[in-house]
Amino acid sequence: MREAFERRAEELQRRIGEAGLDLLLITDPVSIYFLTGNWGYVDIEFGRPTILCVSRSGDFTIITPKLESEMAHAMSWVVDIRTYADGIGGEWRDPLSDVVGRPGQMSCGIEIAHGPGMVTDYHRGEIGALGLTNCSDVLSAMRMIKTADEIDLLRKAGQVAVAMGAAARHAIGENVPEFEVALAILEGGTRKAAELMAEEDPDSFDSPMIYNLQPLQSGHYTSMPHRRATMRPIRMGEPVFICFCGIANFKHFKPGFDRQYFLGSVPEENARIYEIAVAG
Repeated sequence: MREAFERRAEELQRRIGEAGLDLLLITDPVSIYFLTGNWGYVDIEFGRPTILCVSRSGDFTIITPKLESEMAHAMSWVVDIRTYADGIGGEWRDPLSDVVGRPGQMSCGIEIAHGPGMVTDYHRGEIGALGLTNCSDVLSAMRMIKTADEIDLLRKAGQVAVAMGAAARHAIGENVPEFEVALAILEGGTRKAAELMAEEDPDSFDSPMIYNLQPLQSGHYTSMPHRRATMRPIRMGEPVFICFCGIANFKHFKPGFDRQYFLGSVPEENARIYEIAVAG
């Protein structure tokens, strides 16, 4: 994977050069992983952003909380990793200012669509609105066409998704609480992801763990999309609707899909409504 990350980074450098930019500042954790392999835990919700600085030539720079710097060095091919600590100086603003330089020196791009307001507002204040370019489409366009290694990861993400659906089907039973089905889904996906990772790189820093709150509705609550799994027991003849969007995950590739099950037989009225939906 290291070579794949570096190839993507080189391609992005070429694209920002074509866009006439000197520097692209990336804060989206998924994009940072896509380009470098670095995947932190503390992020903007903790007030601790990680920022990837991509110049059109020269080194890449990762700005990350000091407590995650050792992990960043181990995960990523990027050599220039700069750190900050809570409450010391300007925190992340200090290393970012060192990279950007004085206002007007560089033409900078940011991803407006994926940038946290706290960081974007700082860019605008330091660099000025006229010195910033919205580059959300640069990386998006690059990711539209998948490479062979990305297609392989997508196929494996599909295998994880299938395993999660199968785990749900086997766990559904009379008087089984919804949360038990959700636990089975997470375990089924985690075990399949671990199996795939063990085959290719058991020493990888990627985690097989499947996480997030599982959207799952049963009975008359199936009319409430994205309701989370609760203590409610599933009863015979009831529908069980499960959303896997944002749950199914393999190395940050997340297939989005839904599945509906019925415990026992499908009631005639449910079958009629279901057929209308399929026909529509």
